Amino acid sequence: MLYLQVVRSSSAGNCTLLWNATGCLVIDAGIPVGLLKQHLEKNDLTLDAALITHGHRDHLSNACCNFFRSNGVPLLFGNAAIAGYYEASLPAMAKGNATVRLFMTQPFEAGPFRIAPFEVSHDSEGGCYGFTVQCGNKKIAYATDLVEAPHAMAERFRDSDLIVIESNHDPIMLENSGRPYYLKQRIRERAHLSNEKSCDFIRTVLSLSSRMPRAIVLAHISTECNKPELAQKEMKETLKLCMRDEIEITLTYRDKESKKIAL
Repeated sequence: MLYLQVVRSSSAGNCTLLWNATGCLVIDAGIPVGLLKQHLEKNDLTLDAALITHGHRDHLSNACCNFFRSNGVPLLFGNAAIAGYYEASLPAMAKGNATVRLFMTQPFEAGPFRIAPFEVSHDSEGGCYGFTVQCGNKKIAYATDLVEAPHAMAERFRDSDLIVIESNHDPIMLENSGRPYYLKQRIRERAHLSNEKSCDFIRTVLSLSSRMPRAIVLAHISTECNKPELAQKEMKETLKLCMRDEIEITLTYRDKESKKIAL
């Protein structure tokens, strides 16, 4: 059995655990280290690796980074991300530390997981990555910080057992929010995927797939410019139009963990 649980997902902190009986992967760790330890202990997990999507601080906290280092957990960064975040923001950690590994866009392995990274469009220095993760005959597709979801990415997501995709904001709520113009512009044009774009992307993925996902996890839902029930409603309508309303929709949260999904 393969399990996935999103511990937290928001601009305040992101962390996802993926595990089976033989290994565990954490994707991002921008949360208090005590919270990460709590979830590892609760599920009796030992980490094989920490996979970091990009260098923004809500995706890797210094405390979690030090925890990985002290426990010999490999930190897996994209090459540009290591230069843009690790080198600049964590100078106290020895450069060239054996627990830090770089990936490009070729598939690689960590524990029982085969990981295929791909670049996504997000305004983080050093780039940002999504992943497909293969474990046995199960496939997880994951992308949580991106402004566009092109057809080439949909090809990567096809035939997945589980999809984790950003559904950050409602364009009208964003426009009517009290946020300054430059921030609205950043979110719309350089940073995050709207509910509408997320739904359009899923529609494309399903049209390309010969087998359907068990569930779709909606990530990075804005607390000011979105509502979980709105993101869920729009995705539910999309699945109904695709005649795939049997697919489960799972929400993620700023202040609590998501439902645990078993594959």
